[in-house]
Amino acid sequence: MTSEAVKHNSLLNEEIYIKILPSGLKCYIIPKRSFVQKQAVICVNYGSVDTRFVHGGREHATPAGVAHFIEHKLFDKKDTDIFTEFSRLGGSVNAFTNFVNTAYYFSCTENFANNLNLLLEFTQNPYFTDENVEKEKGIITQEIRMYQDNPFWALYLNTIKGLYSKSPILDDIAGTEDDVNAITKETLLNCYDAFYFPGNMALICTGDVDIDETLSIAGRGVKPNPFNGSDNTGRPNRVQRVYAEEPDVITRAYTETDMPLARPMFTIGFKDTDFEGSVADRIASARILADYVCGESSGFFNGLYAQGLIDNPFSLEYMCSLFFGTAMLGASAGDPQKVCGAVIAEFERVRGGGLLPERLELIRRKHVGRFVRVFDSVDGVGTGMVDMFSKDIDFFDLLKSYKTMDAEYLEKRLARLYTPDNYTLSVVSPR
Repeated sequence: MTSEAVKHNSLLNEEIYIKILPSGLKCYIIPKRSFVQKQAVICVNYGSVDTRFVHGGREHATPAGVAHFIEHKLFDKKDTDIFTEFSRLGGSVNAFTNFVNTAYYFSCTENFANNLNLLLEFTQNPYFTDENVEKEKGIITQEIRMYQDNPFWALYLNTIKGLYSKSPILDDIAGTEDDVNAITKETLLNCYDAFYFPGNMALICTGDVDIDETLSIAGRGVKPNPFNGSDNTGRPNRVQRVYAEEPDVITRAYTETDMPLARPMFTIGFKDTDFEGSVADRIASARILADYVCGESSGFFNGLYAQGLIDNPFSLEYMCSLFFGTAMLGASAGDPQKVCGAVIAEFERVRGGGLLPERLELIRRKHVGRFVRVFDSVDGVGTGMVDMFSKDIDFFDLLKSYKTMDAEYLEKRLARLYTPDNYTLSVVSPR
């Protein structure tokens, strides 16, 4: 064993077993005794933003969508249907790609060890051919076209385009049709070799699983990758990511498109340029502040609703990585620009008057409660752990941030994140 730790949280009465295997794979095991469902996730620290990188002594630039394409192709084997194999073992398998991660996971109620062996085997043995890569292009193209008809996706993309000008999060996770058509077998193999090594991956297991058996399977089943060590010159051969430097200013303040809808939908996006605190503090503060000002328990939201200006509570989201952060507030309304103006004015009012201790404590407790409820679900824990892995923080760190966030830090964040010169409004209007 190269390192091992057990982290316990007294509030949750939960433990996370962490071990780094000799191969470099980081294993997280969250025991959920008496739970029927079990889940395992192989998470790769490689997502849609990783289109430029240095590996093998030279810089590479790839089309957008390669991480997503690899996710699709790893399920394709010469003589085996992976979905059928998992089904035969009583498991259900799937995968997803986001900006910073690719994750492959299964859930089951029995045969956990056999399902885990299969998960490790198929993710480490790519079968890329010219023929199956060309065939997959049509499938992914159809997926891209399907998303183009989704108003929520249109809102999201236009919000990102309104905030950013150089960041790789501007690229669609699946890429464009032109990007997909430019991808070759060699592109996939090159990126697989660069990013799919144990030191850049994590195994996350949740449920009533045997810890020693699980670690033993992972130890036997994950082979060291030559790209996890050094090349034949003895020099380190790790991948280095290259990201364009994003300016602090937004790109445009307003975007509108039309689709077949009954009522306008909108998203207000705020560009986070404040990276001084920990990632956990950034997440907790952005969510607490948005809920404090615009949440469904706020007088502001209830006033909008009573006037008929808004149809439903705001969706309040904050997504981030080590190098970007975006807060989003979305809803449907008859006059999105009027609602947006009211939202910006309310943030200004709160900033001028300060945060009320009683309401702040209420919101803080609400988010602590939401976090605690995540541990009632095997899926929720697994998804949360994947998200934290990409941010290089401990899952319990986020709970600590919710519990200990002080008003001084929140007011500083309020003055730097939710500001009148730091937002864009994206609207989808009825056609």
